Amino acid sequence: MFRTSLVAIAIVATAPAYAQVKVITGGIEHVYGPGGQLLDDDALKARNERAEREHQAKRDKAARQEEADANLRDRRRG
Repeated sequence: MFRTSLVAIAIVATAPAYAQVKVITGGIEHVYGPGGQLLDDDALKARNERAEREHQAKRDKAARQEEADANLRDRRRG
């Protein structure tokens, strides 16, 4: 029991120094280290750039569709 408690205390005491936090929002993922330092590696940066391009393409498509729908409604009214 004492040994288990000692190991647990050691882990808790050192965890903040090596802590990393992964934040995922809408397909974009970032890894932050102590003090909020951004720790994204090149592969993660590349994935995030692809995800952002895909997200932008979807927003553009939705905007074009919304504009086309608005034009169609205007023509039906007029």
